[in-house]
Amino acid sequence: MGYQVRPGTEEDLPFIKELALWACEFSVSKIRNTPIHKVRACMEQVISMIPQIALSMPLHFYILEEVETKIKVGYMILLVNQLEASTGEKQTMIQDYALAPQYHGKHLWRLFLLKAEEVALENENFYLSAFITAENKTSLVVAEKFGGQVERYQVTKKLSPRPQQNFNNILTQC
Repeated sequence: MGYQVRPGTEEDLPFIKELALWACEFSVSKIRNTPIHKVRACMEQVISMIPQIALSMPLHFYILEEVETKIKVGYMILLVNQLEASTGEKQTMIQDYALAPQYHGKHLWRLFLLKAEEVALENENFYLSAFITAENKTSLVVAEKFGGQVERYQVTKKLSPRPQQNFNNILTQC
């Protein structure tokens, strides 16, 4: 059975929403306290805004589907012509992608990554980047198999709220 990556349409948004809501728990670090229902609510809001965002930003979204049956298998959202903060070079960001669970292990991610490369090069973006949550080891392995390299680490420390008076005491001691 063959697969194809095609541009997404507004009719695909319910599929993207359903799959994104399932996959979003894998994109949030365990260090964060945000309950999954709040993450899902945020995801729903973002997905509902895709048509408006696509008009104002270089956003591209794609659907992976079985050729014969047209069964949707996954989605990918790209942001093109994003400037890398430290160099100012244009790059394409893989903002999000997901495959339906029953299609995991079939190496279909390669089709998405090949499409992402194609879109990046069409736009003269010579870098393809993505943020991967530290706990998502599978996506990290996939990225490295496809030639990606870890460029930097984001370090996060979970803080506990301090009473205001303690902060003021610290300031007076400086």
